[in-house]
Amino acid sequence: MDRTSDFQHYYLELSPDPVRFDAVSQLTNVFFDDAKQQSGRFAMNIVDDVVVVHHQATATSMLFDIALGGGEIDANSGAIIHQPIIPAKAIKPFALEVPSISLDGKTVNCDLYSQHWVLFQPNIVIDAKLGCLWSVLLKLTSLCTLITDRIRLVEFLLQRTDGKSALLNVLKEMMSTNYSGTMLPIIESVFNKLNSLYKSVLDNELQSQMALMALSSKTASQKHMVTPRVLIDQADMYTAVFSCITEAEQLGKILLLYLHSLARHGIAPSHELSKQIVIDLVNHKQFDTLQNLLKYSALNESKPLACFLLSLSNSHPSISQMALDMLARLNANEIILEVLLEKGQVVEALRIAKQMPGADSLPARKYLEAAFKTKDALVFHSVYNFFQAKNIRVRGSPDFLKHEQCGEYVQHYQTLISTQCL
Repeated sequence: MDRTSDFQHYYLELSPDPVRFDAVSQLTNVFFDDAKQQSGRFAMNIVDDVVVVHHQATATSMLFDIALGGGEIDANSGAIIHQPIIPAKAIKPFALEVPSISLDGKTVNCDLYSQHWVLFQPNIVIDAKLGCLWSVLLKLTSLCTLITDRIRLVEFLLQRTDGKSALLNVLKEMMSTNYSGTMLPIIESVFNKLNSLYKSVLDNELQSQMALMALSSKTASQKHMVTPRVLIDQADMYTAVFSCITEAEQLGKILLLYLHSLARHGIAPSHELSKQIVIDLVNHKQFDTLQNLLKYSALNESKPLACFLLSLSNSHPSISQMALDMLARLNANEIILEVLLEKGQVVEALRIAKQMPGADSLPARKYLEAAFKTKDALVFHSVYNFFQAKNIRVRGSPDFLKHEQCGEYVQHYQTLISTQCL
């Protein structure tokens, strides 16, 4: 009988190139707890990329995170010997509701690590006797308490699927009033880890946008962008951390550490972060620090931030000038003119206005009104003469046109002349 025709009846087959036992790779990873020297029956689950090793004899489980590293290499085998990230602990007790025709809600505690347990990957536990199937889950909130090394905890949470909210709570706790300045070096290291990941995401987004702009759709589709499981950006830090610890004594130092970390990774600070730094420095009267940050453009310079600075000008005389300097760097001359007029610095406003396009169409009434409000005869005279000279240059006559509505200021000027105030 033709064997080819027989093979057509099979719908499963073995792979053509089996791995022979003499070619199997050597042992590469060992999960072991040196402290307990455990032996006996073990079983394993994988929960959110965490290796969970269950030990039946002690009814405990150990957690291993290969991504954290830190394992020792065995000199003989070359295998990496991993240590658990926390001491071995039991799974949380589970109470099973007992079926009953009465609604008394009786429960019975399940026998954990039972001999009837059968484990399947990645995180399935079946109790054949009880007829129950469970999924093994991580309790991140408990782990945040058990992992005392804050930097290692941050690294751990960055790799977890639902680690963002837990990580933000950890960050808020680290920076609250419960911690003294001794935490600042640790906080700085944490910021650098967060912003290193943040920068890589920004760079990937920029490269993707550039590829699309260059119409390199084929190239862009071939390059797979790996999205991190947990990303903490400036908006997250501001909303969930910084804005919640405004009473912390170390807030100013923490904000400056975060700002320095952003600069170190080439990330421009956001408006919200810049504004919060300004508020904290002004509240603590650290005007020299604020001036240096603005001088070297360490904050996110913008018109809204400059206007916010102006709103704080009563706190210190130098703040107003800081805001004007920022507006000048932004070429926001129109806002500068409005600020100067509001402050009664009309002559200075005219000096800037003369250098701007459209200087011959400046609204005379607006400047004369501002000069009048100063109650300074010399200032009013200077402004009035400026517009008279402009009228002569443009129209050949010093008089103001009717639609300019400057009649009351012409009368005021004549009064000043007649009373010899000038």
